Amino acid sequence: MTGAADRPLRVLVGMPFGEARGGAERFLRLVAERAAEHGLELHVVLHQEGPLARELEAAGVETSLVPLGRFRQLGAGLRALLALRRLMRAWRPDLVFSWLTRSHVYLAPAAALAGIPRRRVAWWQHHTPRDELLSRIATLVPAAAVFCASEAVAREQRGLWPRRRTIVAHCGIADPGEMAAEELEALRARLGIPPGRAVVGLPGRLVRWKGQDRFLRAVARLRDEGRDVHALVVGGTGHGLDADFEPELRALADELGLAERTTFTGHVADPLPYLRLMDVLVNASVGEPFGLTLLEAQALGVPAVAVAEGGPLEIIEHGESGWLVPSGEPGALAEGIAAVLDDPALARRLSAGGRRSYETRFTAEASVARVAEAMRSVVALAGP
Repeated sequence: MTGAADRPLRVLVGMPFGEARGGAERFLRLVAERAAEHGLELHVVLHQEGPLARELEAAGVETSLVPLGRFRQLGAGLRALLALRRLMRAWRPDLVFSWLTRSHVYLAPAAALAGIPRRRVAWWQHHTPRDELLSRIATLVPAAAVFCASEAVAREQRGLWPRRRTIVAHCGIADPGEMAAEELEALRARLGIPPGRAVVGLPGRLVRWKGQDRFLRAVARLRDEGRDVHALVVGGTGHGLDADFEPELRALADELGLAERTTFTGHVADPLPYLRLMDVLVNASVGEPFGLTLLEAQALGVPAVAVAEGGPLEIIEHGESGWLVPSGEPGALAEGIAAVLDDPALARRLSAGGRRSYETRFTAEASVARVAEAMRSVVALAGP
C-alpha cells in the first residue's frame, strides 16, 4: 500500500451523513469535486442514505453505503466493521480518512482488522471538541493525525488525551460567481421582503449553539431603535439535532413583534442566493469552530458580523474584511450590525476587504490543495 508517484493517492473516506446540511459535509463535497485535480482518488463510504451519494457520484467519486446503527446495537456495529474491512481489503487505500468523529470510531478498528496500520489512518475534526464525549472516544482510537478545521479546533483537540498529531487545514469554497438582478428581485418578492428594507441574515442549521435566538433579539433592538430591518433566517433542522428549536424561534419572533419582519426559509439546497439578498450577514455562534458562511459572505462581498472567538478570528480582520463583536449577546450583535448598516463607507470597505480575503486564502483551489498536501504528508511519514 504505497502512494506511488505514478498514480493518485487512494483515500477511503467515511462520512456519517447522507445529506450536506452542514459545513463539514459541504467541504467534503468540494474536496471530492476537486480531488482528481490534486492527485487524489476518493472512495466515500456514507453511513446514511441521502442525496450526497448522488452529488459525489456526479463528481466522479465512487461511493458505498455502510449503515452504522446506534452504538448500543452491537450486531449492527459488528456488521458495519466487517463490511468496512471487506471494502478496505478490496479497494486497498493508501489512507483511511474519517470525515468526522463517529465515522472514525468505526473506520479505525475496521482498518486494523483489514491489516492497515494506524499510521495510515486519520480523521477530520470539524467541531470544537471541548467536553464532547464522542470526540474523547474518537481521540482514544488510534490514528496518525487529526485534521482540524481551524487553529481554534486544534487547540482544543491538543488538550485531549492521548495526544495526537494535529494538522490545521482551513476550509474553502468555490467562487459563487454572479446572479442576475432579476432573479434576486424575484427571490426577494417570493420571500415577502419589502423593497428598501435592510436585510440582516443568519444562515446555518437551526441548532441552539448557532444563536438564532440571540440574533432575533438583536434584530428586535435594531427595530426598536428605528431601523427598517428584516431578519432572514436561512436553514433548517440539522441531522435531527434540536428538533424543537425551530418552533421556539418562530414563537420568539411572534413574542418580539417580528413576525412581519422575519422570514424562515427552512432547509435550502443552495443558500447562496439567499446570502446575496443580505445587507449584513451575521454569525452569532459563540465558539464557532470555523464559519463556512463567513467565507461565503466574503466571496459574495456581503459584510459579515461575527463573535470575536474561535474560527472567525482566523477568517476576519476586524474593520477590514468583516466586523467582530466582543460577545454573542443581543446587545453586542445589534451594535455590530448597526455599525455596518449606519456607515455605507464601512460596508463598502468590508465588502471589498472580504472579497480580497477570500481570493487570497479561501478559494476552492487553495483549500483542497491544503487538504491534499496534508494527506500526502501523512502517507509519506507512514512509509512503505
